[in-house]
Amino acid sequence: LQQAAPGEEDEPFIKPALWNTPVFRAVALVTGGGVAGQVLPFAALMHISAFGIWFGTNVWTTFFAGITMFKNLPKQTFGKLQAKLFPQYFQLGTGCTAVVLLTGLRLGLPAGPAAASLACTLANQLYLSPKATEVMLERYARQNKGLKDPEVDKKLGAQFGKLHGLSSLANLLALVGLVAHAAALAARI
Repeated sequence: LQQAAPGEEDEPFIKPALWNTPVFRAVALVTGGGVAGQVLPFAALMHISAFGIWFGTNVWTTFFAGITMFKNLPKQTFGKLQAKLFPQYFQLGTGCTAVVLLTGLRLGLPAGPAAASLACTLANQLYLSPKATEVMLERYARQNKGLKDPEVDKKLGAQFGKLHGLSSLANLLALVGLVAHAAALAARI
């Protein structure tokens, strides 16, 4: 990824129309859900929406987008892109899974799978992903400066490998929790 010139980072490429702002979209979704809630159960609508968004995002990111980017982008470009995407990915997962857990309790669904998924996603959001990104960027900085110290490089490589492995495992376990939750939902249909 190309670095933005000083001062450019805060300037949007274009000014979004009111209906393209996150706040407007959130209000529209909640209002639409509230209107539908007069006809349909609002908790169930929120539950299915949050579950579908996170389940689909997790499957897409884990099995399609991530692998495609890894195979087709230069290593540092891929890593820097993931460093920007993962915080948003895990925030989305945390928010959606919290909604799934809370609405699931209201709907009488088992809490275990959603709670496990939430715990794994929070572990990624709060520690594993930021720490892995920090080590990865340190490795890139050393590579870009031409610094070579086999002992330091080996230590950073091992540290990154461990953090990345744990992050991948936590993401997979979050997905397993979502699949288990899907089974509980399917049993009620």
